[in-house]
Amino acid sequence: MKRLNVFCNMYGKRLLVGRLAAADEGILFQYAESLLGSKLSLSPFKLPLQPGVFKDEHKTFDGLHGLFNDSLPDGWGLLCSWTGNSGPKVRASGTYHPLTGWPW
Repeated sequence: MKRLNVFCNMYGKRLLVGRLAAADEGILFQYAESLLGSKLSLSPFKLPLQPGVFKDEHKTFDGLHGLFNDSLPDGWGLLCSWTGNSGPKVRASGTYHPLTGWPW
């Protein structure tokens, strides 16, 4: 299972916001326990600041919530990132996953 910690840089501090995980049922997001007492909601309508696991039921961006999809490189950025050894092969082989573009 692919997992990524999501951080936010605020006022010179790196804050753990939550975690993304790829599961059989889609890409899941869960807020970090330490953030639940704050007022920092990433997306009030789609990801309200509350305990629990969220998934995009509509799978609009390959199951990735729009907020996180907006943070990925665009088409040109992806093409540039694939100029290494395995990039084009990964996309062509169908093994590309939306979380692949995140750990930059």
